[in-house]
Amino acid sequence: MSESQLNAPLVACTLSSSDFQRRAATWESVMSALRDKLAIDGGVRLEFEPDHKVTHALTDLVHAERECCGWASWVLVDTSSTTAVEVTAEGAGARAARELFGVE
Repeated sequence: MSESQLNAPLVACTLSSSDFQRRAATWESVMSALRDKLAIDGGVRLEFEPDHKVTHALTDLVHAERECCGWASWVLVDTSSTTAVEVTAEGAGARAARELFGVE
């Protein structure tokens, strides 16, 4: 194993099985407002309709994801035309973020 592999952040979810199921259900509830999902440098960008209820749910989700999935950067971008979540990481983390949201 190379030194960079040894120093790479661990890509793992720290949620229990039941907490993971609840989190997945919360993500599923906002995905109906998803307009686009894009591969970006180092990860994925999810673009949603600019709706205050969706934005509120995404704010809560991004905060929660920062706590359990610290291997990635979770950023909420809110404009008048879209609300987006950008998930980025290095190396295997970028691939994991894309796979998590089904982005090639």
